[in-house]
Amino acid sequence: MIKVGESLASGTAFIGVAPTKRGLVDVFVDCASGSQLGDGSYVVSEVLPPDQARELLTKIILITPWLQEALALSAVDGWLAGDFPN
Repeated sequence: MIKVGESLASGTAFIGVAPTKRGLVDVFVDCASGSQLGDGSYVVSEVLPPDQARELLTKIILITPWLQEALALSAVDGWLAGDFPN
């Protein structure tokens, strides 16, 4: 679970992505009051096959500029800390 702050509105969002024992992916996105994912949703909670989870998460990121910014900053912070993906 990662916690990101919004750049244009107050509040935070919680994003969780975890594999399940059945080979599916548990996706949970909870945006703070006042934030929108672009489609009017505030909470997304799904258990999906990996390809559908990838599609859903990609859509959420593409339509949410503050989330794009927060994820970019998180990646840069990780790089600077030496946390490189394998």
